[in-house]
This record gives sequence, structure tokens and C-alpha cells, in this order.
Amino acid sequence: MNLQTDKVKVSNTGEGVQEVLKLAENFAVTIGLNSKNSLRLRLLTEEAISMLKSVTKDFQADLW
Repeated sequence: MNLQTDKVKVSNTGEGVQEVLKLAENFAVTIGLNSKNSLRLRLLTEEAISMLKSVTKDFQADLW
């Protein structure tokens, strides 16, 4: 089973954020997480993006 999701470009301007969150939700379903753990994965994804924004001024990255 290939557990790598698609690569998505994200940036400090918000580019790709909604797509990444959707990929996290789909990944949670694929690996069979329950709703509580799916929410945790989404929140961790949101936090990771938020930390990138706070630590860097301008960024563009591939997230998968």
C-alpha cells in the first residue's frame, strides 16, 4: 500500500492550504482512523502550516 499523498505547493499567502487539509482528511479515511483521530490529524496539519507561517516570513514548500 502506497501511503504517500500527492505533493501540494503551500505558501505563506495561503496557497494550497485547503487542498492539504483535504488530503489529510482523505489520508485519515484511507488508513482507517476514527473521527477523533481524524480530527487530530487535521489539527496537527493546521498547526504545522501555522508554525511555518510564524517561523518564516515568506515561504513556499511542497507538503505531502
